[in-house]
Amino acid sequence: MAELFGFPKEAMQISVEIGVQQPDRVQVADLLDIFPYGQPTVTLHEGGLDIPRPDGDGNPTLIANAALSVSFDMERANG
Repeated sequence: MAELFGFPKEAMQISVEIGVQQPDRVQVADLLDIFPYGQPTVTLHEGGLDIPRPDGDGNPTLIANAALSVSFDMERANG
């Protein structure tokens, strides 16, 4: 997508919004490491769903809702 607008991939501004039941337990640095280029930011919200497992092992199935948008600063500094 970056090339379509004449920008390098590093110029991509990547915004990630994630909703989980326990946002304070999310390792944001690990999520940022996933992106090979661009300028990612991660914002956490309370949301998602934790579903207890039938076997009662205490480890629920975690469902996170995520939205990702990519944008560019279309105003070039050098004209």
